[in-house]
Amino acid sequence: MVIGIVFVVFLTPILLVALVVWYKVRKTRLQNETMVKLAERGALPPAEAMQAVVGGRADTAIAASAAPLAEQARTLRRAAAWSDLRKGVLMGAIGLATTFYSMLDDGTANWLGLALLFVGIGYCALWYFEDRQATAGRAAAPAPAPGSGPGDGQN
Repeated sequence: MVIGIVFVVFLTPILLVALVVWYKVRKTRLQNETMVKLAERGALPPAEAMQAVVGGRADTAIAASAAPLAEQARTLRRAAAWSDLRKGVLMGAIGLATTFYSMLDDGTANWLGLALLFVGIGYCALWYFEDRQATAGRAAAPAPAPGSGPGDGQN
């Protein structure tokens, strides 16, 4: 009886974590194999293939072929920053709601609600600094003068 309880309490979370890790590794391996097969066939250039496989959308690859790689990187960075904002707002709202509910129920703050609230605030701060850094990087980078790039023959 005691061994069964110990198994359920301690081994079940370990098995769940192992299954999640195995699934993610398997998914990544399949994505990489798909990338290699597409590159071998020459069906799509590598940047477009990566975006199509990871995003799961074929229309993304078609639209991305017109944009240069630097523009694609900026677009992906903006999407990641907005994803951080979305995570932060959701986690903060759930944490705030859980904390307020706990405070109304028994008069003390719930540790889970506080943890979610502060993780949400952290994600919002990450979004703010990431967006600020991207804006400063765009403003600080001057456009190169025509004919002054590498290999223009002027030394």
